[in-house]
Amino acid sequence: MPVPVPRRSSIPPPPSSPPSNPVAQIKQRQHRPSASPVLPPRSSLPPMNGHPNGYTNGHAAPNGSTANGVVVDLSGKPRHRKSGSKRSAKRMSGGANGATSAPASGRCGHSDDEAERTHKAAAPDAGKEKPSVEEWTGIMKRIVEEWEIPRKVLHSSIGFGVVYLYSGRPETVNPVIYALAGSLAFIVPCDILRLRNAQFERLYEKAVGFLMRESERRSTNGVIWYMVGVIYVLALFPRDIAVVAILILSWCDTAASTFGRMYGKKTWPLPRRLLGLPLAPRKSVAGSAAAILTGALVAAGFWGFAVPQWQGYSIEAAQKWGTVAWKWSDMPGQALVSGGWPSLVAVSTVTGVISGVVEALDLGGWDDNLTLPVISGTVLWGLSKLAGLFLNFGY
Repeated sequence: MPVPVPRRSSIPPPPSSPPSNPVAQIKQRQHRPSASPVLPPRSSLPPMNGHPNGYTNGHAAPNGSTANGVVVDLSGKPRHRKSGSKRSAKRMSGGANGATSAPASGRCGHSDDEAERTHKAAAPDAGKEKPSVEEWTGIMKRIVEEWEIPRKVLHSSIGFGVVYLYSGRPETVNPVIYALAGSLAFIVPCDILRLRNAQFERLYEKAVGFLMRESERRSTNGVIWYMVGVIYVLALFPRDIAVVAILILSWCDTAASTFGRMYGKKTWPLPRRLLGLPLAPRKSVAGSAAAILTGALVAAGFWGFAVPQWQGYSIEAAQKWGTVAWKWSDMPGQALVSGGWPSLVAVSTVTGVISGVVEALDLGGWDDNLTLPVISGTVLWGLSKLAGLFLNFGY
């Protein structure tokens, strides 16, 4: 009488030591079958239908035949039908005492590939090495260079320095002009020597190369044009116009560059011409909007709060530092234009538009560190003069 054999899915896996591979350990825990009766040893089973060395699920089977996916041969070692990957067949091979183990997955139809995909989805970072200190250093260095962080820090810090000096109410700005001119007397010869001597060029770039753009390595250093522009506005314009022009150079240019890099690809590029004015091809709506907004905030904060607190509108202040372009109408003193909040909003808007347009101009090979303060200061001074003339004549 044939002895019933437990179903293949209920046969427990053979005892073995846990694998050393952590991925295999996770798979083994995920696909561990439930407890079930163990298949009796082959030697204790009686021969069946003339085939003493083979049986399948309680029915006689000739050598090499299959039943329920088990292939029986005369050696007494059951073999499984080949399905799926080689690893799957290997994991389904017979265990101790000729007993067959359960499938690799806990549910029918799941292969090793599916289990591996499930594990990778659960642990996407498995097997990936963390960047070393040298790799992190290289990444941070590339970010600093691509975003010109040291240059932008220096660029914007000059604006804060100007505000600090303005708050001290110095009698004259001549010491600042002399200090800048003395610096130029040293920097310009060094820059000329850098362009003519390779050895000095390497030494120069080691010292201040992190503040230079790639385009400046074969041309005049931008800091020279920056200092020339600052000297120009301090020497020629009233103090309030000069300070606003320097703040536009320091903060509007930095804001336009930063936001243009961050959001320029998500917005439209500027047209090549605006009202007949040539615009730079790489400028974006995001960068120009940042420059306009920054310029408007600079004008509102400076003429609305800094000038009445640190300069005033008295005749004495006008004689020493020049007549201010705008003042509050309820405060006594001299100014080209006076008004309330609507007037301040109008002045701030005009200043912001001037900042955005001048920052986006393409004037050939001229550096924007020179053109931005010179053009914005000239336009602001000219418009304030025209507005004062119209108001004085009753228009």
